[in-house]
Amino acid sequence: MYFYDNLIRNTPGGVNILGSNPTGGKVSRVTIRNNVFDNLSRSWGPKAMFLQLLSAVEGLNVSHNTVNLTEVDLAMSFDGAPSTGCVFQSNVFPRGIYGVKGTGTGEGNATLTKYRPGYVMTHNVMYGSGINLGLYPANNFVGSTQAVQPLEQGVWMQRWLRC
Repeated sequence: MYFYDNLIRNTPGGVNILGSNPTGGKVSRVTIRNNVFDNLSRSWGPKAMFLQLLSAVEGLNVSHNTVNLTEVDLAMSFDGAPSTGCVFQSNVFPRGIYGVKGTGTGEGNATLTKYRPGYVMTHNVMYGSGINLGLYPANNFVGSTQAVQPLEQGVWMQRWLRC
């Protein structure tokens, strides 16, 4: 599945994927690329987050997305069976309260190791407060809210060079 070049606006969440279900269906080879997620907020629903992955989602590639969340709970949330072949690269997103977090694990590397073994997470820019880059893989960066700048009536654009 390819999800690219979209503007997603005024919703509590960006992407929520259930990787498998009791009837045997499985989700694999998903690419989420070059999207703008604008005004994801608790104003639109109970939890605000960019990405939620439940159960195994094999071959996931999330790259070159720009995310503007207000009242952010999680940047990314994971639960269920682990999955392999996951790439998170060159995205700009806010940390929120808990950053990249899975059920029963610590923020960052601990979650990624448990839920996405063999993952690649590189050249992302997280912005907001409370970011400890020591919890995340090398070659990721901290920005400020200036990492995304308003452009033409609330459309947001990535201000960092694509890596």
